[in-house]
Amino acid sequence: MLYRLSMLVAAHQEELAQLEARDTGKPLKQARADSAALVRYFEFHAGAADKLHGETLPYQAGYTVMTIREPHSVTGHIVPWNYPMQIFGRSVGAALAVGNACVVKPAEDACLSVLRVAELAAEAGLPAGALNVVTGY
Repeated sequence: MLYRLSMLVAAHQEELAQLEARDTGKPLKQARADSAALVRYFEFHAGAADKLHGETLPYQAGYTVMTIREPHSVTGHIVPWNYPMQIFGRSVGAALAVGNACVVKPAEDACLSVLRVAELAAEAGLPAGALNVVTGY
């Protein structure tokens, strides 16, 4: 699903860059770089999702010592106004890849790109409740 999301974000890069530039006041060139980075974050985390495994550690005979990786359950993400897409992709991509549900609070003055990516995530097939965006003060 994260890979599908990265492909959808790639298909909507210019739209997301326009939203980010208008919402944050940053130059369009920088917003385009941010939307390209968002694609790469989701692509990276999609590729990493099946590479996280538990480990069996060497120990005394007769004992087994294992590390098992488990999701935290629900994670909170506070996203500042100046780099909404990049920080969203960096933190939410990793949390979703390991099986957490995410509650995202973008800056109240710069939330349009995050809201649009959440719509794309639903379109990519993310289950209801896996990604939640809370706007406002």
